[in-house]
Amino acid sequence: MKIPVNVNQDKMNTMAKKMKEESRVEKRGTDHGRQSDG
Repeated sequence: MKIPVNVNQDKMNTMAKKMKEESRVEKRGTDHGRQSDG
């Protein structure tokens, strides 16, 4: 059984989104993030 390309792409997009959100949370935790938030 072949895995459709769409499914693979969707999985990668989900992983990328999760990684982006994680890095965003990390940045927010730093002093720089707090300053930019005002």
